[in-house]
Amino acid sequence: MAATTTAADRRRARKQKKKSNKRALALSRQKAIAANAAAASEEEEEVVVEYSDPSEPPPAAFREVFERFARSGARGDLGGEEGPSTTTTTFSPKTQEDGGDEEVVEPTYYDDDDDRDGDQKSPSVLPSRRQRLRSRYPLHVLRSLAPNPSCVEGWDSTAADPVLLVHLKSYRNSLPVPAHWSQKRQYLSGKRGIEKPPFQLPQFIRATGIEGMRQTGALDDGDDSSAKLKSKTRAALNPKMGKIDIDYQVLHDAFFKHQTKPRLCRFGEVYYEGKEFESDQSRQKLRPGFLSAEAREALGMVGPGADLAPPPYLVNMQRYGPPPSYPNLVIPGLNAPIPEGASFGHQPGGWGRPPVDEAGNPLYGDVFGLARARARARDAADATRRPGEVSTKVDYSWGAMESEEESESEYEEVSNPEDLDDDEDMSVTDDDEQQQQKEQREEEE
Repeated sequence: MAATTTAADRRRARKQKKKSNKRALALSRQKAIAANAAAASEEEEEVVVEYSDPSEPPPAAFREVFERFARSGARGDLGGEEGPSTTTTTFSPKTQEDGGDEEVVEPTYYDDDDDRDGDQKSPSVLPSRRQRLRSRYPLHVLRSLAPNPSCVEGWDSTAADPVLLVHLKSYRNSLPVPAHWSQKRQYLSGKRGIEKPPFQLPQFIRATGIEGMRQTGALDDGDDSSAKLKSKTRAALNPKMGKIDIDYQVLHDAFFKHQTKPRLCRFGEVYYEGKEFESDQSRQKLRPGFLSAEAREALGMVGPGADLAPPPYLVNMQRYGPPPSYPNLVIPGLNAPIPEGASFGHQPGGWGRPPVDEAGNPLYGDVFGLARARARARDAADATRRPGEVSTKVDYSWGAMESEEESESEYEEVSNPEDLDDDEDMSVTDDDEQQQQKEQREEEE
C-alpha cells in the first residue's frame, strides 16, 4: 500500500513540476516581448506630419488625376447595379493668379464599409468578378471562332481557355464529356432500390436446351448451404463427365446459323441513367440501302448527274459480294439493273464491272435487267392475248444460243389449242406442256 501511494505521489509531483515550468516559460516570453517593444519604441524617430491647406488649389500635376476621378464618380458604377454609398465634394476656390475663373475639383471619396462582395475600393478598378465576366468570350464570338459551331455549348465560355476547349471539341472522332458532370446528385443514384433481374442467356442458346442441364441460377433459400458447398468442392475435385449430352451440330447451328446480333452503341455514344429502358426510335427509322441527301453529300455524290452516280462502295461489293447481314438487299449494279442512262465501266460516273461467272451468267441476281424485260414482254403479250389463248413460246436463259431452223420449224404459235387433234402432224412436247401449265397457273394467280 505504501509503494502504491509513493508512485502516485511521484506522478503528481511530476505533473506539478511540468505546470510550473510552463508558467515560467510563458512569463519569460512575455517579458522578452515587452522588452523588445520598449526598445523599438525608443529607437523610432519622431514623425512630423505636414497638413496642407484645403483652400489652396492642387498642383497642376495632380489636377488631371483629380478631374478623372471626379468624372468616374459622376458616371457611377459601370455595371449599372446599386453600388456602395458615395460622397462627392466639389469646390471652386478663387485664386489670386487667374482672378478666380478656374474651378478646382477635389477627388471623390467612397465609403466601402457596406461592400460585402469585395467590390472596388477605387472607382477606376472593377471587382474581380466583373472583370471575369467582361473577359469572357460571348457565345456568338466563340461559335464564329470554332471550326465546328455545333459543338459549342453555353458553358464553354466559362472555361479557363475557351478557344482551346472549342478547338479540341471540334476534332474528328472526339468524344463529348458525359452529361452527368453538371448533375448535383451522384452518378447512378437513381437506380437505387431497383431490383436487377438475373442474367438470361440469349434465345439462340436457350433453344439448345443447355439451360436445363446445368444449374445457372442462385441457390434456394431453404437449401443447406454447407451441403451445397461440400458437393461443389467434391464435384470440382472429381468431376463426372458426360453430363451435358448435346449434339455438337446443334451447338454449331446455334452459334453459326441462328445467332443474332446484340444491340450495339454507336461511336461516341455514352451511357446515361435509364438508357436501357428507352426504345431507340432513331435506330428503327434507319433503312439499309437508302441514301439520304446528307449521306450523298458525305459520300461525294453531288454535282451534275448525281442521280446517276454510283456509291463508292459498289466496286468492292462487285468484287467480294453483297453484305452478309443483308442478303436480300437490292443493290443496283450488283443484283439489280442500273438506272436508265447509266453505263458500266470504270470511267468517272461508271458503275464498275457486272459480277458474272465464266459463262457470262450473273452471280448475285438480275444485274442486266433481263428478267424485267421478259416480264414486260410477257405483260404486253398478256394484254394483247385473247381470252382462252395460250402461248407456247419458251423463255431461254440468258446467253443460250438458238439455231434458226429450230426457231422456225419446231416452235410455232398456236392460236386455239382446243382445235388441235392427236392425229395432226404438229404435236406438243412435254416441255411445251409444262410451260403451258406454268403459264396457266400464273394467269390464275
